[in-house]
Amino acid sequence: MIIAFLVSNSSLLFADSLFAAEDTVDTKANIEEVSTPSDIEVMNAVVDYLHYLENKEKVNSSEVLMNSSESSVNTKPLNAEVKVSEDEEANAQAIVLIPQKLPNHKDSIDQMEVIDTPEKLPLEGWVYLGRFSAEKWENRTLMHADNQIPIPNKRYQVVSTLHLRDALPVKGKLGRIIRQLNMNTKVTVRKIQRSGKKGDYWAYIEAKEALIKN
Repeated sequence: MIIAFLVSNSSLLFADSLFAAEDTVDTKANIEEVSTPSDIEVMNAVVDYLHYLENKEKVNSSEVLMNSSESSVNTKPLNAEVKVSEDEEANAQAIVLIPQKLPNHKDSIDQMEVIDTPEKLPLEGWVYLGRFSAEKWENRTLMHADNQIPIPNKRYQVVSTLHLRDALPVKGKLGRIIRQLNMNTKVTVRKIQRSGKKGDYWAYIEAKEALIKN
């Protein structure tokens, strides 16, 4: 089809040149008759043009391949850089990640203070009353009559610093001190226990409105 088109165009060109030559003969005198190109020359021209088109198409194809190769080469490092950048950002976020809710240190302190409040503590235990001999007290730790043993279920006032212990003495070993009751602390005696042969007395008490030292 291309060859037929080119041959047709060549014939048209030849016809135009012939008409132009005739116009020239009419307008100028003594001009030689225009020579007509042979069919071989026309075919050679067509073949040369086809070779030109074919070579141009090959050149264009080569340029397209080179551009696509360069594009893929340039794109791979870019993608790699983007991935590295995303990984670095994720690592940075993980490093600086902060919990949404931290433990409330103040609440913990307040809770400890409530637990250590005297009204919330178990204020029960054994206290040493003193030595009762010859119908009188040689020394005493509670405010009561000098010739009277404290009566259970009655309230008394502490007259000196008094240790609240977790148990009665056993074979000379005293119980563990769990609290210290200050002077003027009010206590309720629940039961009385004599210890040893010398007339030492202990009382199991409950402290009320206690002033306490650890």
